[in-house]
Amino acid sequence: MKTLFTLLILVIASTAVHAQTTIKGTVKTKKGAPLEFANVFIKDSYDGTNTDLEGNFSFETEEEGDQILVVRMIGYLQYEQPVKCDGSTITLDLVPE
Repeated sequence: MKTLFTLLILVIASTAVHAQTTIKGTVKTKKGAPLEFANVFIKDSYDGTNTDLEGNFSFETEEEGDQILVVRMIGYLQYEQPVKCDGSTITLDLVPE
């Protein structure tokens, strides 16, 4: 029983150390139309997602500190936005060119 309690404490402590940052928002054109299926991701990582039919996206990352959020879509220039991953929720409205 004592071992089980110790194991439980270690599991809880290890999850608290690795805070995840949630990055969410919308991607739209300059005219305000949603960009469907654009790639949104943290540069040099595997963390990211695609926008939905309304241009919305949301994903979690374990990356920490200053990072670069990239939006990539055929027919548009690659858009980069600096973000600070600190375990909080970041909400962005992005308009790539």
